[in-house]
Amino acid sequence: MTLSNGSKKQSTKLVSAFVEKDFWSFRKWMVEDQQLAPKTVVDRLTIVKQLFKFAAKEKLILVNPVAGASVPEAPAAVQPCFLPEQVGALMAAANPFMAVVIAILVFTGMRVGELRELRWSDVLLARVRPASSSSSAVGRAARPSRGESGVFRSTLNCEKSWKSFRVPSNGW
Repeated sequence: MTLSNGSKKQSTKLVSAFVEKDFWSFRKWMVEDQQLAPKTVVDRLTIVKQLFKFAAKEKLILVNPVAGASVPEAPAAVQPCFLPEQVGALMAAANPFMAVVIAILVFTGMRVGELRELRWSDVLLARVRPASSSSSAVGRAARPSRGESGVFRSTLNCEKSWKSFRVPSNGW
């Protein structure tokens, strides 16, 4: 079996000749030549490590050449996030149903597909607690407190400030 780095100047190497230095050369190629995102580089290095681990376990190779290599964690990428004013503008422009959809997506951190697949049996209202300004549960939904009928209060996923908005009376 041969390995290829996928570059225009194709180079191949027998798996049996692969050493840890080749592993780190592959990383360098992904970072410098391909300019891949740090998370992508870590993911691909992890896959290569797992491939060699599997091959050694199944005795397809005598020794795992990257067994001692430690892949560092990728730095967390900054996730874009709407500002409270932007969320308010989206909700103000939306019809009542879409305003609720936007609210659920923004304030729970759910993805569109997760919300689409959500069923009432998945919703555990007994576990939802009223929000308080001292809550550290960022991004968790909270039902309106007494006296705040129609107000949904929660933290944004990317900020630790409170945002309240009116829920349409027919929305819940």
